[in-house]
This record gives sequence, structure tokens and C-alpha cells, in this order.
Amino acid sequence: MTIEPRDLGDGLVLRPLGDDDADELFALIESSRVHLAPWMPWLEDHTTRTVTQRFIRDARKRLAAGSDAELAIVEHGRIVGVVSLVAIGAAAGTCRCGYWLSPQAEGYGIVTRAMRSLLAHAFGELGLHTVVLRAAPDNGRSRAVAERLGFRCVGPIDGSELYGERWGDLIEYALDADAWRAARRAG
Repeated sequence: MTIEPRDLGDGLVLRPLGDDDADELFALIESSRVHLAPWMPWLEDHTTRTVTQRFIRDARKRLAAGSDAELAIVEHGRIVGVVSLVAIGAAAGTCRCGYWLSPQAEGYGIVTRAMRSLLAHAFGELGLHTVVLRAAPDNGRSRAVAERLGFRCVGPIDGSELYGERWGDLIEYALDADAWRAARRAG
């Protein structure tokens, strides 16, 4: 699978991660670490530039294979976050999505715009039926994005996310293609 860069307007671009993004992405992760740590358990293992390089290389392979799409959110030429579709199951018509954003870029609708574009790709070009999103119960910003995009809460998943040595709960949301299209028609 290939995904061409998408101009979201106002200096925002959504594009696949490239090999030359490792330094910038690692610096962004480091500067956002304390802010993201309560909700992003992958941060515990993402501690060196080498890990970032490996992540990007593997993400590019998964994109080419059509199993995942990890995309950089770029604002005025600088990466400010990442959005993703993972575990894309074309036969089953489903995938999961996720996102994270630097704290300096929060509050401007950037993730909502990036996810809107990614969902259009999921329900359009990929022809998926359902996209699932999971967020920690106390991650109000992430849950608000899901609700703005029309995801419906399907319930809690107790003890399903490992944070260091403790298991935390998640809230699962789902959005299907019919609801997506109806919401787009309604404006």
C-alpha cells in the first residue's frame, strides 16, 4: 500500500514517515515523553534514536505490506505527532487507529483534522467497514477527538493495557463506514 502526502491546509501535511525523520521524531518523542507517558506504554521501550530508526524502518515495511499506516503530522515543515491505522484486515474490513501529538500542538484541532483524513482513506481507498480506537478512561483529550469524529463508545476493556508493571483499563470506541458517511453528509 502507498499513501501519498495529504495537504490538510494551514501548513499541515499528513505523510508517511521517512528514514530521514529519525532524528526529528526521536527529539519530539523525548520532548513529549513526560506528557505522553500516562497513555503511551510504548514509550518505555522507545528510549534511543536507534529504536526510532528501527520503528520507522519497520513502519515503512508494514505500510508497503498493507498491514499498518504510521503517518507523520507535519506542521509548517516540522513533525508534531503521528497518526496510525494498525492491524489493517482487508478481509475482515477492520483496523485500529491511534494518534499522539506534542503538547505544544494540542488544542488546535490538528489531530482531529489528521484523523479525518486518515479515516477518509480507511473508509474510501481501503474500503474498510469498521475502525476501532482505544483510549485510557482519564485521557480526556483523546476521547474527545474520538467523539468529535463520530466514534461511539462500545464499552470498557478492563486491565487490557500494560503500563510498566501495572495493567490499566481502556475505553473502546468504534466507527463504521455507514456512520462515517452519514456524519460527513450531515456536515
